[in-house]
Amino acid sequence: MTSSVPGVGAAPPAARRKPQPIWRHRWIADRVPVAVVVAALVVIWYVAAIAMNMSVVRDGFERAETEYTVSDLIEGTLNAERPLVAAPHQVVSQFVDSIGEILESTFGVDVKSIEDLYGVIVGVL
Repeated sequence: MTSSVPGVGAAPPAARRKPQPIWRHRWIADRVPVAVVVAALVVIWYVAAIAMNMSVVRDGFERAETEYTVSDLIEGTLNAERPLVAAPHQVVSQFVDSIGEILESTFGVDVKSIEDLYGVIVGVL
């Protein structure tokens, strides 16, 4: 038996969905754990680079008989010419330089920075 009154006996209208917080979206929720692990590994890498290169840089300061602060020591460990453990930014810089050399010798494209490399990649796509 059906009622002639609208809305009586009919299925309830679909409930409106509340907007979900940004971290609940599937695309972001799938990638956040990977991003957190990568960020933690980079932080650990920087700490290891500072710890492993500190004795070399400290010895260099002492041989040159110059006064140094903790910030000078950390800066020296992250920018050492021949580090025991290269910092992540040094590895990326060396990678960009090597890709630039390959592109220059193969295609004649001059790549001097990561922005140039990005431009080449976007230009190819």
